[in-house]
Amino acid sequence: MNRALILLLIIFLQANLAFAQKNFSIIRDDEIESSIEKLIEPLFRAASINPSSMRVVIVDDPTINAFVANQTMVFIHSGLLLKFYDDPDMVMGVVAHELGHILGGHLAKLDTRYRNIATNSVASAVILGAIGLAMSAPELAMAGISGSMHIGKQSMLSYSRQQEQSADKIAVELLEKSKNSPIGLKKTMDYFRQADASLYGKINPYSITHPMPAERLQFITGYMEKTKYPHSMIPSNIKNQYIRAMVKLSAFLEPTRPILSSKSQDDYIYAKSIINFRTNHKNEAIKLIDQLIHKEPENPYFYELKSQVLFENGLVIESLEQYQKAYSLRGSNLISYEYASALIEAVDMGKLTKSKLDKSIELLKKTNKQGDIPLENLDQLARAYGKKGKVGMANYYLAKMYLLLGDDKKSTRFAKIASKQLPKSDPYYLKSMDMIKED
Repeated sequence: MNRALILLLIIFLQANLAFAQKNFSIIRDDEIESSIEKLIEPLFRAASINPSSMRVVIVDDPTINAFVANQTMVFIHSGLLLKFYDDPDMVMGVVAHELGHILGGHLAKLDTRYRNIATNSVASAVILGAIGLAMSAPELAMAGISGSMHIGKQSMLSYSRQQEQSADKIAVELLEKSKNSPIGLKKTMDYFRQADASLYGKINPYSITHPMPAERLQFITGYMEKTKYPHSMIPSNIKNQYIRAMVKLSAFLEPTRPILSSKSQDDYIYAKSIINFRTNHKNEAIKLIDQLIHKEPENPYFYELKSQVLFENGLVIESLEQYQKAYSLRGSNLISYEYASALIEAVDMGKLTKSKLDKSIELLKKTNKQGDIPLENLDQLARAYGKKGKVGMANYYLAKMYLLLGDDKKSTRFAKIASKQLPKSDPYYLKSMDMIKED
């Protein structure tokens, strides 16, 4: 999962929102994120939104929910994913609804502080997680981040109730335009309607942000009568990849619970290997992973899991070969980050020479879909350059990291240090000077 030490990286955040005060956690995993992105990409295209500008964020929360923030960030709770793990149409329906909020311009009416805290909290989580990872933190790297926002509760609730039906209408239109069925949205509303029945008469409908499910189900049921796509249209390969990713997610989050059922025996073996790893049975885990690699030698995620098991059990050098294989098969940003972090750790331990830091820097400078170096890479870049003795570059990347996190004071401090250490002819000197903000 964020994979530089762990296949599952969970970072605890705090969001003090007037409408939902609680802690939440972010899960990063290349395979899981990729399976969701492939599933919902047709919706982005139907919405005329470039899929590369969108970010799927998985929240470690058992409740069945999803929400949007900062126009391009779609947050999906793990509870939603695992509850409907074998029916991706339901997840697609929920995401279509959330895209409806974006297209309806609903987010533009939210307090700017809400959008900023959503972005900054996620960014900070990734950075702090990377730091924990780089310090050989245990499998779950945790860091508390606090933020606050104040929104008038009544106006917020009023806004939400006025916009939910609009989002549902846009959702079914997006599903139709993308040649997908609204059946998943209908199933989701039916699920909530049944759950609602036990609460009927106990809650004030004006005290909740969303209209009651029965109201929404009525609209979607009516639409089902005229849609061209009454049944699931998701290609079998996309569905199978999604289900495997969900089985994996469950194995990491709930290693003591029964493995989610799947038509694929390999999915069961995959989950079993993760559970063995999570319960400190390294040899059994490796044996099962090797079975999977024999069956699917071109699957990068099996090598990635094997490298994690080796790394977490102190076999750092042995893990590098597996990371290299995973990277050669899928050079994604997350896998690049993990591979680079393992190289830096090996240098730290004296198992590799400092010359290997050049490879880690190359991997960490790999840009994301937006053409930027991922925020989580900046701390590791600073670490790698620091170990090479290039302290000016190290301080430059720390300055850039804090700038993106919105901490102008720390950014300016490190930028000033970098500007004194870098030659004036170095382009990074000018970049450092650009980050200096005087009071």
